[in-house]
Amino acid sequence: MADPAKDVRQERQEERRFQAERRELLRTERRILNTADILAILMVAATAMTAFATWRTYRISDLVLQVSERPFLGVQQVAFERIDTPQPILVVDFRNFGSIPAENAKIQVVALLDGKPIPPRDGEMTDMNQGVVSPGVPHFFYVFLTKEEYQRAVSGDARLMVEISMNYKGPALGRVFCLKKKVFYDFHISGFRPDGGSTECSAA
Repeated sequence: MADPAKDVRQERQEERRFQAERRELLRTERRILNTADILAILMVAATAMTAFATWRTYRISDLVLQVSERPFLGVQQVAFERIDTPQPILVVDFRNFGSIPAENAKIQVVALLDGKPIPPRDGEMTDMNQGVVSPGVPHFFYVFLTKEEYQRAVSGDARLMVEISMNYKGPALGRVFCLKKKVFYDFHISGFRPDGGSTECSAA
């Protein structure tokens, strides 16, 4: 005859073995899930790093483009001409020091004697639409003076200040570049010296 107690013990052993196998299976599943989570996190981190590297590369390329592939308008020289005539001229020599032409260039020059603007004469304009400014080509802006104004400036009896403003565009026509520069005549050296400036379009 079968032993009921022995059968119960066998059933319990089978049950314990089944439970142990189940727990082991659950632990294995958890280990697999943890590994999958770690791999997923690593993939997300790798994607984020790739995106950052792409953005960084774009920023560097854009900076290189801004520095190397854009026009740079600047003042080469400010000097007097026709000083032995009744109407000497103040000449501003400005140029494009960049590698590509400037578009839609607008130039404004205001000369002040002891803080008072020298008025334009004979239809002379204080600003002009230069349009295209090619690299390396001299461009000139003229301010006409009276003999008396010139003599007061070069003798030091009056302070001659020249304010120069330039607005222009580069290859991306939506972007505007600016230059604001001030120079004054120093009679001690018989020449013009800088007195401030800015490349900010909002600067006064």
